[in-house]
Amino acid sequence: MMKRVFLAIATILMMCSTSSAQWVSPGDGSVFTMSTLVEQSNGAVTQEGNNSFTVSQDITISANDKLVIDNELSEINIGEVLVTIAGSLQCNNNNIVNVKPVDGCHYSFRFENAADNILNKISFTGGDGIQILESDIVISYCEFSGFSTGYTSSAINIHKCDPLIENCYFHDNEGAAIGSGANINGSPVIINNTFYNNVTANTNHPQINLGPGGNDTIFIINNIIEGLNSNMSGGISIADLTNSGTTKVRMSGNTIINNRYGYNQQGFNISSVIDNNIFTNNNLETNPQQGGSGISIYGMDNNCKAKIRNNIISGNLWGITSIYYNEIDLGTENDPGNNIFYGNGNNDTLYALYNNSFSDINAIGNYWGDNDPDFAALVIIDNDDNSGLGKVNYLPIKELYPKFLSFNVMKDNNNGLSQDYYGVIDEETHTVTLNLVNETISMNNVIVDFEVSLGVTSDIESGTAMDFSNTTQTIILNTPHNESQEWTIILNNTLGVEESVTKFFNIYPNPSNGKFIIENIDESSTVSIISLEGKVLHVSKNNGMINCDLPAGLYFIKINDNKNEKIQKLIII
Repeated sequence: MMKRVFLAIATILMMCSTSSAQWVSPGDGSVFTMSTLVEQSNGAVTQEGNNSFTVSQDITISANDKLVIDNELSEINIGEVLVTIAGSLQCNNNNIVNVKPVDGCHYSFRFENAADNILNKISFTGGDGIQILESDIVISYCEFSGFSTGYTSSAINIHKCDPLIENCYFHDNEGAAIGSGANINGSPVIINNTFYNNVTANTNHPQINLGPGGNDTIFIINNIIEGLNSNMSGGISIADLTNSGTTKVRMSGNTIINNRYGYNQQGFNISSVIDNNIFTNNNLETNPQQGGSGISIYGMDNNCKAKIRNNIISGNLWGITSIYYNEIDLGTENDPGNNIFYGNGNNDTLYALYNNSFSDINAIGNYWGDNDPDFAALVIIDNDDNSGLGKVNYLPIKELYPKFLSFNVMKDNNNGLSQDYYGVIDEETHTVTLNLVNETISMNNVIVDFEVSLGVTSDIESGTAMDFSNTTQTIILNTPHNESQEWTIILNNTLGVEESVTKFFNIYPNPSNGKFIIENIDESSTVSIISLEGKVLHVSKNNGMINCDLPAGLYFIKINDNKNEKIQKLIII
């Protein structure tokens, strides 16, 4: 028994030591699976079970050859080895393949001048990095976690290529999730990924750390980049400090939260469009002089450009910082910025935009945390505060109000609905009225769709199912400057348009003191008066004059003749 234990330990130690042994495929167009590698790799690959394999020596898939990870495989255990792909690696499985190290070991992948690589549904854990050099590769629905910084500084490091990385999950890696060299060009397309708690070594790196771009645009679209507690780890950085090329960036639809900073653009010849992102609470930096910006544009010359539109920038130590030379467009008279700034600051002072550069900035049509232009002047630092700085042209500002832009009930979201219905918005009474005609859908499960201005929040989300069994519901809207408004949503589901009660009826007088006449309805109709909260306060038959003793305010009056019903607003003074 003791001899067996020593042999097992010796096997692990041998596997986790750097080995000069390696296997190289012939380069003659061969196609391999893990099973055929067991037969042909001279012991570099072994099979441990029906769906489990171990790689214990360096292997190389040569140019012209291909390795296919098939659906029968579930696990690849890798020792202290380097897997080099110069040909093609294709994994397009329906099931997850787990690639993990043998205990105590660190593995690496290197794609070099490789073509037609597809990595789909692979979970990589505990590696030393994946190096992609001048290779065509698509990485989708993969997971990268527990990578060290041994082989590269990132879980994925790109070099002179433009990989597509989509729908992946990067988390708990020691270094950056995706990176490239400081003077090495590459334009990755990074779409729909989640980055969480990377740079656990707490070094001065962001979760996405890119150098200069290649011929194509760098796309960073619809990602979530969230930090945890690494006060040295940023969100995204794109830098060209050596003037290595011309970099184009499109960053849109991302949520960047809880990092040392949100987005950093630094160097020469970088031109970016930054729109429809959320930069919030990027405030983990303990020294505000060292970071904490939602967006930082640090230009070495005026060819460092950024067009910034429709972003929410809140809760950072600094909203946007402009440093040295650059050309920043935050909004013009014909193309307002529509960026929403609020709650950015440090040391008890708010800083929405700090123009610490020599360049002027157009920043027309943005919301700065209040509807008062004088407030905007307080949170913008520019030439008015220091004559050595550039000027910020920020007037007119954007104003925010707690109101709906649209409110609809759409047939695509409500089974059984025959058509789309568009609400009538009354800003004076703060009501939205929708009249559904001849519809039989359940009134206690109506999905509503609405739109408010960017920056305005509501107590429910658009797309939520609401209960209109009592005809009305309320939604509260709020602005960042704490202006709040309760709206009443009236959903009137009539059963026909030919009956008399569905025709126009008139309340006279309206407003009234509680005594009024209802014209153009049947004498047998039931009259109900309903509060804004949907509570029935008065019920009577229509017998000429209606007399109700209710406090002054806005109510709804519902007419029902046992066949149909219709609702209008009633004002009591």
